[in-house]
Amino acid sequence: RFTRVRSEQFNANLWKNVYLLQVFASGISWGLSSVLIYPAGDHALASMLLLMIAGLSAATTVSHSSLRWAPAAWMTPVLLSLAVRCFIAGGENEDILGILSLIYLFALIGLSLNNHAAITSSIAVRFENLKLLGEVRESEAGYRNLFSSINDAIYILDENGRLLDANKGAETMYGCGRASLLGRTPDMRVATGLSVLADVSGAIKKSLKGESQLIEFSGIRADGTSFPQEVRFVPATY
Repeated sequence: RFTRVRSEQFNANLWKNVYLLQVFASGISWGLSSVLIYPAGDHALASMLLLMIAGLSAATTVSHSSLRWAPAAWMTPVLLSLAVRCFIAGGENEDILGILSLIYLFALIGLSLNNHAAITSSIAVRFENLKLLGEVRESEAGYRNLFSSINDAIYILDENGRLLDANKGAETMYGCGRASLLGRTPDMRVATGLSVLADVSGAIKKSLKGESQLIEFSGIRADGTSFPQEVRFVPATY
């Protein structure tokens, strides 16, 4: 549970810019540090320094990916400062390290942009799914209200004639609750003989092929009494 701490509208752009400035300032401090501690003449330590800085830059592609340019704001001053320091030092190995620093920089910026796009896309899909789920629930609630408000008996069967759903009218007609009706097969609802069961089965099969069917037979109420009913079978998606 959250408590409102201010009444005015939250200025997201302001805090976004503040965050980017702080990230950039942190990158500058790390870049200057790498310049100051650069081990001139020690190629092994210089390579190790580059790997460490590149690893930290790679980590920002995930840790700072909430904002599109936040990883670039940190790694650009860091790797660029290190590249300039390598070029100033001169020498073949230093030039190679400087070029590698620039390659790392451009590659990691591209990776960070891809990560940001993937994260924002997944969040957008999640909110879209939540919206669709809400619409489905509203639609289902509307269907349920309409289904229950119709006085005529309506029940939904599967291809085997097993009852999947029933409205209030069907409950009244059979004299029992919806829970008692669910799962019933034709032989539990039909009072007459096997020929009628065959008619019901045939009507279900034909309706599934798109042919509306109308048959008459006697049903059985919960108290055991029979009653005449006229049933129309219509194909539907449930």
